[in-house]
Amino acid sequence: MDENMVLDEDIITLTSDDGEELNFAILDIIDYEDEQYAVLALDDEEEDAEVVIMKVEAIDDETDSYISLDDETLEETLFNVFKERAEDFFDFKD
Repeated sequence: MDENMVLDEDIITLTSDDGEELNFAILDIIDYEDEQYAVLALDDEEEDAEVVIMKVEAIDDETDSYISLDDETLEETLFNVFKERAEDFFDFKD
C-alpha cells in the first residue's frame, strides 16, 4: 500500500457555499508540481461515491483550507494519478 494512501480512515467536514456541512473521506493526498491535493469522497455509505479533488493549503499548523479546482485538465491529471495509485483498492468505472 502506498504510504500516502489513507483509504477512509480520515474524515473531514467541509462547509458548502450555502452553509451545508458535508463529511468527506480522504482517500489520498497527492503532491503534484509543488502543491498538495486531496482526493475526497462524500462519506455517505454509497458504493459509487463521486470523487472530488481539492487543493490543500495550510492555514496554520493544525488547520488546512480545501479549495475547489477550476482547471479540468489538472483535475483529470490528478484523478489519473489517483486511479493508478488506488487501482488495487477501488473498482473504477470509465
